[in-house]
Amino acid sequence: MDPIECQGHSHEHGDHAGGSDDHLGKSLRKYFDMDKVVVLNEEVKGSGKQVLSKFHEDRLTATPSVQSPEEDAELLFLIPFTEAVTIQSFTIRNGAENSSNTASPKKIKLFVNREQQDLDFESARELKGDLEVELLPPDHFAEGYVRV
Repeated sequence: MDPIECQGHSHEHGDHAGGSDDHLGKSLRKYFDMDKVVVLNEEVKGSGKQVLSKFHEDRLTATPSVQSPEEDAELLFLIPFTEAVTIQSFTIRNGAENSSNTASPKKIKLFVNREQQDLDFESARELKGDLEVELLPPDHFAEGYVRV
């Protein structure tokens, strides 16, 4: 579903009130409607919301993390915002110390203004995303994260 270094992702900086600038951007975390966030296919229930709740200074820590079951490698984050936002960038990070033990996403699709009941795994596969990103393995990037 959080990475997200931080415009359009889940981290904050400074006083934890959200929206603080740093060299990575401005966090949108304070605009997440956390009560309505849904993460489908997370191996540990609630782990997606925990990732999205990380503070900015914790963004590179390995925990919390979210992953799907090994036999079904898809995750679907539905993240409603409390007001209109502009996502300028987001970050995906493989938090595993040994990246061969866990896989980062190969493809990310972002959908804008979709209702939860309109998006499931089947429709996410079939629909063209408002933004689609094919990712290289994380070892092609410094510190195992990708900023998009």
